[in-house]
Amino acid sequence: MRSFPKRAQFYILTVTAIGAILLGLGVPRLDLARWPEVLALSVLGGLALIFNALGTTENTHYNICLMVFSFTLFQLGAPELAVVITLAHLIEWPVNKWSWFIQTFNIGQYIITGYTAGLIFRLLNPAAEFTSTGGVAALFAALLTFVLLNALLVGLVIYLTRGIGFKKSGVFNFLPLMIDFTLVCMGAAGFILWGTHPLLVVLLLVSLYILYSVLRVPALERESMMDAKTGVFNARYLVKNLEEELARANRYQRPLTIVMADLDLLRNINNTYGHLAGDVVLKGVADILRTNVREYDIVARFGGEEFAIMFPEMSPEDAYPPIDRIRKLIEEAGFEVATSPRPIKVTLSFGIAGRTGDATSARDLIHNADIALYAAKQEGRNRARLYSSVLANLIGMDPNYRAEERMVDLDDRVRTYVYEPPREDLETQQPTK
Repeated sequence: MRSFPKRAQFYILTVTAIGAILLGLGVPRLDLARWPEVLALSVLGGLALIFNALGTTENTHYNICLMVFSFTLFQLGAPELAVVITLAHLIEWPVNKWSWFIQTFNIGQYIITGYTAGLIFRLLNPAAEFTSTGGVAALFAALLTFVLLNALLVGLVIYLTRGIGFKKSGVFNFLPLMIDFTLVCMGAAGFILWGTHPLLVVLLLVSLYILYSVLRVPALERESMMDAKTGVFNARYLVKNLEEELARANRYQRPLTIVMADLDLLRNINNTYGHLAGDVVLKGVADILRTNVREYDIVARFGGEEFAIMFPEMSPEDAYPPIDRIRKLIEEAGFEVATSPRPIKVTLSFGIAGRTGDATSARDLIHNADIALYAAKQEGRNRARLYSSVLANLIGMDPNYRAEERMVDLDDRVRTYVYEPPREDLETQQPTK
């Protein structure tokens, strides 16, 4: 938590403290006769947290616990809900092993959300009845408050800690909001069914099973487009989006830039510190790349130690300053691994190319960016180079430059170019300390 900005730390601690105060005020008001229900719902909430479904982005989750929390709010009340939320997260903690500040923040924001939704319901419907139009409207207002406030609190912590806005985090995307709203509605419906006859809740559980199965589909789709080792997109996803963006850029004569980046001397890091250390470096570099581009830019792992970045609506000349800033951030960073007493220092070389008259396809763009990347490597590494036709002619005369086809899909290859330094150069290279 110390690595977060001060305002992020303040926000997390404030939300946690408010949740703790509300919990402390509510516990003395609990009816001992309700503790069996509280404990049962806490177990259900904990299981729902453990078996949540990943959303359409890395920052969104479809929490079945919302159904449990909604049911608890109307069945028992906000003070009891605060206890259920706390116990459910304590049950989940040993399984998912979140950092303490993440888990306490989650508890605090759910308690705040529950109390606020309950307050809205009581203000609009003091009699707590569901037979009138006004009572039903109050119910929906409370549920909508629950969903929107939950998204706001989570979106703010993502923005303050990681600098990712609401659009990129996806917390306010229509689909996640509608799914969350569906879950809290199911919880409220469960409360109404329970009041009619407890066995009617079985109907809701059957629907929940189908819904949970459907909710897993976006996560599976996301996994298919992600690189498991680094957490950024894979080459297949990048090429697909690059082709679509290039077609749009050609149609409307808009700028488009692709950047190829290669980790310098990763082989030496693997040989000196082990391949697990190399994996840590790859993940750390990927995180720096992902968090220092715009929300709609695409960062992907293109090969073993090679990354690619697509910059829509940006020329190569405009892309150079942010790329050079990223290069300096990576140069200054240190990556801690168990096999080294000191953080490992690494550098990255970049090749930048844009949509031009001779780059009519995604393969052409990648080819041109690879030529610029090769030039950066040839000039001593840890630098960024812009592609030009003059540079391409010089590269074409270099005997150490060879063509290579990279597998991107089962039936799709992207032709790129790789610099192979003389063997004596490889033997004299020293690992970066």
